[in-house]
Amino acid sequence: MNKKRKLFLIDDYVDLLEIISEQLEEHYEVHSFSEFEPAYEYLTQNAAELDIVISDFKMPVKNGVEVLALVKELNPNTTRIILT
Repeated sequence: MNKKRKLFLIDDYVDLLEIISEQLEEHYEVHSFSEFEPAYEYLTQNAAELDIVISDFKMPVKNGVEVLALVKELNPNTTRIILT
């Protein structure tokens, strides 16, 4: 059995977050967050293990560009995707 790649997903729209998570869970180990603070805590502790990060662009506390910049700083090898 192949180990699933780890995917981090952040979007402040919970309904959309759930839909995307459900679609990706068949192929990835999905870690999804709708708020920046718990997402930030998870990122700082687990960035080295993440393969892919998907972030919404417009969010209340930090925008997607800021989130992906943080990910790049923590693990430059992580694939980063922004949603608009």
